[in-house]
Amino acid sequence: MGATMSRVTVIISALVICIIAC
Repeated sequence: MGATMSRVTVIISALVICIIAC
């Protein structure tokens, strides 16, 4: 569970950064 949550958090953070950058 922990590893999955970490991956999800990283993916969401990357998407948010991309949206802000774009």
